[in-house]
Amino acid sequence: ADRRRPRVWLIALVGLLIVGGAVTAILLSNLGRTPDPGGVAAPPVSESAAPPATPPDAEPDPVAPAEPAATTEAAPATTTAPPATTEPPPPPADVSDPVAFVQNYYGLLPGDPQAAIALLSDEAVGQSGGEGGYFRFYGNLAAVSLSDARQTGANTVEATVTFRTRAGVVTNEPYRFVLGQAEDGRTIMQSFSRL
Repeated sequence: ADRRRPRVWLIALVGLLIVGGAVTAILLSNLGRTPDPGGVAAPPVSESAAPPATPPDAEPDPVAPAEPAATTEAAPATTTAPPATTEPPPPPADVSDPVAFVQNYYGLLPGDPQAAIALLSDEAVGQSGGEGGYFRFYGNLAAVSLSDARQTGANTVEATVTFRTRAGVVTNEPYRFVLGQAEDGRTIMQSFSRL
């Protein structure tokens, strides 16, 4: 019995050392890791890093590198395009009677806004709040009249526009109108501004 006791203690001691070593190894391996409430902090980071490196993303990338090179070359082309687009709209010098055009335009309002808006360039329609804003504005007016219309440049007219709302409110506003020519050769109001 005395001989068995040392063996039992020896086996128990060896077992404790093995279990203690395993626990120590587990603790040491977890020491370098930061705790994550969700338990998946490291995977999302590596996953977010992984998608950019994946071959599917590599397919769009060849297009992207080509774009910067093309963009560098396209930038001058794009810069050249707006001036070209801006050059056609400038009003030509062959508008026969700018004052009569502006008078006729306001003669259509507020009764026939559909015919009046057809005499505006896209720029002037945009300045009016788009088609919706244009029709809403003139739909609320009872009368529009033009006074003191005079030509101030080759294609420029200045005048005072009087607006009378359906509620009876009257306003007198000075404007400058710049006339131009549509692609089909018609005279149009290129732009306007309040003075």
